Amino acid sequence: MTKHTSKIPAMPMPQVDMNEQLARMAAFNGAAVEMLTHMGQTYFNSLSALNEEMMKFMALRLQHDAEFGQSLAKCNDWAAAADLQRGWAKAAGEEYFAEAGKMLELASKATMEGWKPVQERAAKALSELRTAAQ
Repeated sequence: MTKHTSKIPAMPMPQVDMNEQLARMAAFNGAAVEMLTHMGQTYFNSLSALNEEMMKFMALRLQHDAEFGQSLAKCNDWAAAADLQRGWAKAAGEEYFAEAGKMLELASKATMEGWKPVQERAAKALSELRTAAQ
């Protein structure tokens, strides 16, 4: 039995300009660092805004709860106390619901702002690919 050996022709290696490759890597890393820095700053600003909003809400709730306690102490009968408590519970629920909406809005804005550089870079890269393909 004879062995059949075939030689695979050598493929020419593409010429790589190392300076160009290093420049591309530096540009990519610079963009990545810029994006991460922007995201970090956005995260910090967002946490500050969320913290400030939460503190305002807590102060408002404490004020309303104190007012409720003072009003409750002045009630002369159970029916008036029950009505007062019912009104307080309704108002508190509405305030908590509204605050949840504010917090969600702040978080959504933070997410959109944080990802903005990534979206812009992706759009630019896509545009460059389309231009190169033409």
